[in-house]
Amino acid sequence: MNRFAHLLKPFLWLAVLASIATFTWWLQHLVKPVTATAERVIRHDADYTMETFTVTEMDATGATHYRLQAELMEHYSDDGSARLVKPQVRFFSRERVPWTLIAEEGTVSADSSEIHLNGAVVIERPASATQAPLRLTTSNVLIHPHDEVAETREHVMLQDPLNTTRAIGMRVQMKDAQLQLLSQVQGHYAPR
Repeated sequence: MNRFAHLLKPFLWLAVLASIATFTWWLQHLVKPVTATAERVIRHDADYTMETFTVTEMDATGATHYRLQAELMEHYSDDGSARLVKPQVRFFSRERVPWTLIAEEGTVSADSSEIHLNGAVVIERPASATQAPLRLTTSNVLIHPHDEVAETREHVMLQDPLNTTRAIGMRVQMKDAQLQLLSQVQGHYAPR
C-alpha cells in the first residue's frame, strides 16, 4: 500500500496546484483591477484662466485683422476650448470702418476657427463717409473670424438712424459689408 501512496503523491500535488490556479483565476475576474487602459472619466475643468485679456490676430501684411477682448477666459484642456465672460470681437480693415460684436459670454473653439457669442449680442458698425451707423441686436451668434462672417438663426433687429428692420436669422460678411436677413423680414422706414 505504501507503494500505491507513493504513486498518488504527484497527482495529489498536481490537484492542489490546479485548485490554486482555478481559485486565482476566479479571484482575478471577481475583483477587476483598475489599469491604465481602463476608461477614465474626462472632466471639463479649467486648467488655466486669464483676466482682462486681449488677443490680436494680424493679417499677412502685419495689419490688425481682428481683436478679441474679454473680462475672463477659462481654458479647458479636455477639448482645447475656452469660455469667455463679456467678450468683444472687433474686425479691422484699411478699406472700411471696424465691426464690433459684444456679448455677455462666449466660447472659442480649440483651433480658433469658431467663436460662439451666447445670449444677447450687439453688433455695431460706426458711420463711414458713405454709410450711416448700423446696430444689430440678436442672440447666439457664430463667428468665423478668418472669413469675417457672423451668423445666427435667432431674431434680429437692425437699426440705423431712420429705419428699424426685424427678421429671423442673418448672415453678415464684414469683409464685404454685406448683410443678409434670412426670413420673416419686416421693416419700418422713415422718409428721408
